[in-house]
Parts: sequence; C-alpha cells; structure tokens
Amino acid sequence: MSDLTAIITAHSEAVWRTAYRLLGHHEDALDCYQETFLAAWQLASKGEIRHWRTLLVRIATRRAIDRLRQRYQRDKALDSPEQLLQGRPVEEPDVRVQGEELQEQVRRGLGTLPAEQAEAFWLRHLEQLDVGEVAELMNIEPGHVRVLVHRAALGLRVLLGPSFGPAPISEESP
Repeated sequence: MSDLTAIITAHSEAVWRTAYRLLGHHEDALDCYQETFLAAWQLASKGEIRHWRTLLVRIATRRAIDRLRQRYQRDKALDSPEQLLQGRPVEEPDVRVQGEELQEQVRRGLGTLPAEQAEAFWLRHLEQLDVGEVAELMNIEPGHVRVLVHRAALGLRVLLGPSFGPAPISEESP
C-alpha cells in the first residue's frame, strides 16, 4: 500500500480543482475532496492502484456530480416558479455575474443528467481532457465517450435553452 501523505501531496491540487470547479461551493468541495481521498484509500486496501491521479479525479468527479444531484433535488423542492421569477434582477447584470449564473445553471443541469453523461461532459469540456483520456478514465471506448458527451450537451441545451449556446457541441477525433 502507498503512503497516503505522498499521494495527497502529489494529487491534492487536481482533486481540489475538480471538486471546486464542479461544485462552486467551498464547503461542498472540501467534503468532496476528503471523501475522494478516503474512498481511494479504501480501494487501495483491496488492491494495488497504478494510476492514482486518474482514480482520484474520477472519484472526485462522481462524488461532486452526486452532490450536484442532491443540491438540485433539494433546491427543486424549495423553489417554486414564482420565487424564481421574482428573484431575477430587472436590470442587465454585468458579464461576470452572467458567467457565474451560467456556471450555476450548468452545475444544476449536470445534476439532472445521468451520472455517466455528466461525468463524460465534465471531464471532456470542463477538465479539458481529450476523448482518449476520458475513455481511459471511464474505462469505455472513445466512441461511447462521444455519444455520452453529445447526449449530455443535448440534455443541457434543453434544460438551459439559449443561454447554453446556439450550436451543438461537436467532438473531434482523438
């Protein structure tokens, strides 16, 4: 079994970046970060881990998507359409605020997608991994990654409407 301190030192930045970028909330990201290392350490007790970074990023992504799903379900139960409409500002928000709103909408949208689609989309477009890397990380074929990302983009476009962009997201060959 490997030294946990060395593993955390070597991969903490990648795990934190994944959790925080996906969740956008410090406390949730911290919980996800800790859960990720705990889960990976438990897996290591059952067998050798050859690619720690790959395993840790995948666990962090899955845990964060699960938290997004929980957040979406909780918020959905609390928010009525009237509350959402009344909460919108009348004046045009600046570009930074619009970007933050879009990020939150994407997070919510990812929380509504099937986990595999959300994970593939996140890894491909937000972690900016190429199709081959995502395929290896998820242990699936590159063609399946393209299908998952495409379906996720379509699902997000339906949920987010025109704020998600006018044209479909295309996948290039690896």
